[in-house]
Amino acid sequence: MPEEMEIPIEQVHEHIHHSAHHSEEQWVGMVALSTAILAGFAAIASLLSGLNANDSIRQTVKASDQWSYYQSKNQKATMLQMQADMMGEMKLPLPPGIAGEIKKELKKKDAASDEATRLGTEADEKFKRHETLAKRRWFWYLSLLFGLIALGYLIYGETFTYRPETEKKEEAANKPVARAALSPGETKNAAAVPSKSDGAK
Repeated sequence: MPEEMEIPIEQVHEHIHHSAHHSEEQWVGMVALSTAILAGFAAIASLLSGLNANDSIRQTVKASDQWSYYQSKNQKATMLQMQADMMGEMKLPLPPGIAGEIKKELKKKDAASDEATRLGTEADEKFKRHETLAKRRWFWYLSLLFGLIALGYLIYGETFTYRPETEKKEEAANKPVARAALSPGETKNAAAVPSKSDGAK
């Protein structure tokens, strides 16, 4: 029979321990990296949210200015038109260029209206982007929930003590004792021994 090869148990345990430690370091590194990436995304979202909010405010102010300009041109065009109408009713000659000035003011009024509408629409879009990128309250609640779960694992890991030797002894004590199987030679000897009942016969 060839001699049985001795398995280097200590080296195997050392290799397993080293591999487990290396994998744990990789896992911790991945956790740190993913946390940094998520924090970066959160910072970018916060920055974009602030930029969109500021743009929305600026566009709103510009739209308000355009509406004010629209009101002034509308009033001026209305006054010129009323003046022309009154002079026409009185059959007085109109001042030269009043018709062209009225058209010019009406054109400026329409341009100011279009620009104010465009700026108002852009302001609304920027504000909606701000609301989408802004941190919502339920995001915070969800992060708190995961934080509490992680805290529970931390407390469990620090308070739980693993005792492998004690557990093995308890398992051995609770395990039922198996009957030893007889070898073929012991079986023959047991069969050859006469019982008391055979002697009585």
